[in-house]
Amino acid sequence: MIGPEWDRNLEELRQDGEVDLVVFTGDLADWGHETDYAMGVAFLRRTCEALSVPLERLFLVPGNHDVARNVNARAWKTVRERFDKGGLRLLREEVLPCFDGLGVARERAVTKGKIVDVLVMRGEVDEGLRLLREEVLPCFDRLGAVRERAVTSASY
Repeated sequence: MIGPEWDRNLEELRQDGEVDLVVFTGDLADWGHETDYAMGVAFLRRTCEALSVPLERLFLVPGNHDVARNVNARAWKTVRERFDKGGLRLLREEVLPCFDGLGVARERAVTKGKIVDVLVMRGEVDEGLRLLREEVLPCFDRLGAVRERAVTSASY
């Protein structure tokens, strides 16, 4: 969605009124390597500039592709354990409500997909697959988000 389609999205947002902040919900990179970020940083700067949003009002939620998980395995194990304990609460009680009333169904579906990931990681596979089947994939279908649906389906 980078390119003319994205520019049209930004123009529609500008027509709706002033934008207070930008929330980017992850996967700016592919493998979490430093070289992955040059285009992504330029994309975020251009997006914020187009919406007249200062970078101080840009909020990032790293996605699973934004980190090099093969670096410092012990530290990542600790991060996963901590996220396992508080990650669901954070996603359900703090991140999802940010999207309520904003008309950003794709971002809600992506965040719910992250909840599915946490549930599966915790061993709650049935609940994760139920959420995937009943909420995430149908939302991508309604949006015509073929790529997101395919990537998400392929994960499970």
